[in-house]
Amino acid sequence: MNFEAQLVDSSRIIADMVAENAGNNKEHFKELMRLSFDGKPKIAARASRVATLCVEKYPYLIEPYLDKIINSLPENESIKKNFLKILGEADIKYNEDQLGILFDNCFEILVNDISSIASKVYSMQILYNISEVEPDLKIELISAIEEQIPRGSSGVKYFGRSILKRLYMETGGE
Repeated sequence: MNFEAQLVDSSRIIADMVAENAGNNKEHFKELMRLSFDGKPKIAARASRVATLCVEKYPYLIEPYLDKIINSLPENESIKKNFLKILGEADIKYNEDQLGILFDNCFEILVNDISSIASKVYSMQILYNISEVEPDLKIELISAIEEQIPRGSSGVKYFGRSILKRLYMETGGE
């Protein structure tokens, strides 16, 4: 299926239509992922958004691409944001190596002043999810989020405070 020709704009209507066309077909999803990594910037951003919509319905589609996503998050903020959304929201079982790399990458995104608001928020969610598997990381995550709150955008502050509230309850902190 020629998804590149279908991704004529970035509207939600087009994204939903293409996601419906892709369905739970692994070959179609493979093409969306190819476009996400290798397509022209606008097409890659649109394809990664459609991939996000597909994974919402069919989370197992992302499994073959986890290593590639985790090991090489794209520089393009739109694509990175879409992949972080998938990693933060889908019920994914990571192996130990993936957890370590993902923690480092998301921690870097969180503390990097030039990261987008969405990337920081999704990174906080991923870091929190990892801390549920590795509770020893909760204190480090609390420190990183507390550092972001005073200088973060309203979205980062709001989401950061909600994650902190959960972390404080779980660790007996503030």
